[in-house]
Amino acid sequence: MSAQTKLALISLVLLLSVGLFAYTSFDNFKPKDLQPLEEVHGSKTVGADSTISGIPFPKDYILLGTTDTGNSKQITFETPMTTDEVQNFYRVIFTNKGWDVEYEGKSGIFLTTGYRREKQEIRVVSSALDDLGKSVVSIELTT
Repeated sequence: MSAQTKLALISLVLLLSVGLFAYTSFDNFKPKDLQPLEEVHGSKTVGADSTISGIPFPKDYILLGTTDTGNSKQITFETPMTTDEVQNFYRVIFTNKGWDVEYEGKSGIFLTTGYRREKQEIRVVSSALDDLGKSVVSIELTT
């Protein structure tokens, strides 16, 4: 065998070994920080252990996820209400608690309303789930 053939075979074996190692590592990867989502039904206010305390949720909502970035907190859930019903539900709640409507808008399937009180802002975004009669809602509180 010539030197070039040997070099080509060694390179091929090396590349296949690296590829097999990478595939095996990726295939066996198991994230350690996964947390199960909780399914919550009924109208209630999420307590102090939640991401956004003091915000009521519609009856029969299903929690999809929460995020806390330090200066903003967000919660996402599914509800059997329409997008308009969701926006009206939160408009009544927030305006009764002294929040001012800062903006309202619609972009495609998304309805968005922003509220402000002192240095805090809340953004409520709702979108319809096609043909299911449900909506996905995201509430973000920025301090």
